[in-house]
Order: sequence, then C-alpha cells, then structure tokens
Amino acid sequence: MKKDDINIFFVSTNKSKFIEISRILKEEVEMKIIQKNIEIDEPKAKTLDEISKYKAKKAFEILKGPLLVDDTGIIFEAYNDFPGTISKLFFNMVGFKGILKLMIETNRKAYYKSVITYTENGKDFFQFTGKYFGSLAKYPSKLVNKYFPYDSLFIPKGKNKPRIEEKQSEQISSSHRRVALKKFIKWLKER
Repeated sequence: MKKDDINIFFVSTNKSKFIEISRILKEEVEMKIIQKNIEIDEPKAKTLDEISKYKAKKAFEILKGPLLVDDTGIIFEAYNDFPGTISKLFFNMVGFKGILKLMIETNRKAYYKSVITYTENGKDFFQFTGKYFGSLAKYPSKLVNKYFPYDSLFIPKGKNKPRIEEKQSEQISSSHRRVALKKFIKWLKER
C-alpha cells in the first residue's frame, strides 16, 4: 500500500486514545488517520460490541467516509462483564475508593477489552476485539490519567506495577487496542 492510499477517520474525543491508535497503525501500515472530535452518545447496551457498532453507524451518518471507532471497558472477572459497558460511569460514581472496597475479599483478576469497529459505507461493519489481562492493585498509583483512570490500578499480567507507571512505549506494545488493531490490519491487508 502506498502512503495516503488509505485515509481513515478515527472518531473519538479522547486525545490519548487517538495517539495510541495512530502510533500502532503507523507501525504496521501506511495510512492517513484523522481524528474527528465528535461526541456520540452511547446507547444503553449490554456489550461493547453493540456500543462500538452503534457509534460507527452514527459517525458514518455525519462523516460519510471510512472510519474507525473504539469502545473499551474493563472487566472484573469476579463480577462477570462488570463494569464493562459502564466502566467510565462506574469510575465516576465510586472512584478508586469504591472499586477497592468492591474488590476487598474477591478475585482481583481483570482485563481490558477493546472493540474496534470499521466501516467504509455505513452498511457493513467489521469488528476486531482485543483483550489485555492482569489484576487490580490493592492501592492506586499516585499517577492518574483522567482518560484512563483504571490504569492507576491495573497491573498487566507478568508485571509488578500499575500500567500507568510503565513508559508509554511499554503501554502501547502489548495493549488491548494493539491486539484489536493487529486483527484489523491483517484483515485490511488480506482483503
């Protein structure tokens, strides 16, 4: 693929998410990715897949061009798919204190799940999922990223410190988004 053969919008108001996604894509494929700062209300849905597809459909109605949308949540294994689709809302309601109280006497295993949805026509939607496993620390790091607050608690499998304390290159090298984007890139190159 030649440079600028592919132009894709990435729809998100989250600058940190755009930086991560554009870095991963640039490593793998030459394309121009353009952030579109469009706020799309999330539906009350049971799965991240449903939310990601809904947001892609709504974004396409506005942009009328090829686009990617990412919806991500954290899952506490002891609580099935919770908080999942309401990860941001849950954190805003209870903060670190509430999460730690919930996890006191239970399995602390958790994972991030990203669902990347791609469409170029607003009719066909292709979804790519990535998971990143770990556990929750007993105390949050003193470092906090307002866009990814769970990173202050999430310790990736095989590591001994919260994700937020890793260098950005370490965070990106094995993230849930990387897993989903690698699947997207493979699909894109093979079609």
